[in-house]
Amino acid sequence: MAESLFHELKNTGRQVFFDKSRLEPGKPFSPKIQAEILACELFLITPDSVAEGRCTRTELRIARDQWASPPGIVLPVMLEDTPIEAIPTFLKSRHIFRPEGNAAAEIARRTAVRQCRVGPTRTMTKLVLDASVAVKWFLPDTSDEADTPVACELLGGVKDGRITLLQPPQWKPELAAVLVRRLPAARASESIDDLSLIVGITIDDRPSSYRLAIELSATLDHHLFDTLYHALALDTGAMFVTADTRYHRKATHLGGIALLSDL
Repeated sequence: MAESLFHELKNTGRQVFFDKSRLEPGKPFSPKIQAEILACELFLITPDSVAEGRCTRTELRIARDQWASPPGIVLPVMLEDTPIEAIPTFLKSRHIFRPEGNAAAEIARRTAVRQCRVGPTRTMTKLVLDASVAVKWFLPDTSDEADTPVACELLGGVKDGRITLLQPPQWKPELAAVLVRRLPAARASESIDDLSLIVGITIDDRPSSYRLAIELSATLDHHLFDTLYHALALDTGAMFVTADTRYHRKATHLGGIALLSDL
């Protein structure tokens, strides 16, 4: 299937690297293969490709080691039905694309959209992300998590240096609290570990943001943990991105806030 997909994507004008050589046990990847791995745009998911002991798992580990500053986002593509528990967390933290018709045509169209889209990652360089946005990175297959592709696009902007995140101190504990309710404990822990690998996230604990958050909480009659995100954005000139429509309705008149679904 991979070779067939290679030829079909080449016919659409895509630049595709396809290595048919077999790596012998204990032999290192050639520099060319390592370079192509680090520039990869897609990972094709099948039961074989994610099985332990396969070269593809080694390739994925090479990509993960460079996750802090890869040239782009890896798009996981489900070519064959594969149990979700067999898929590495590195891939599950992204939206998994599932072609429904001609795989090559749909993949080519999807990658073209990802490359050409003019969206928030090109216009907003300093963001504060609500936990309601970041949690979508780790629950990509959950039907009640809307706008996951947009959330993952923001993550891509952080990874390639187009976006800097300023986050309040409660951000990671809030994420962990949601993940432990939605995922097995081991997967929740792995997800938080993965989060710690991302370069470009600063935890900002400035006192002035607390003072503003208290004022917003009292004025808007809203929980302080939510207003602290917005206060940090207002205090630093960043944009606060949230998926919380209730808070957005209350606070949109204050500025410095955007709803994820509007990006």
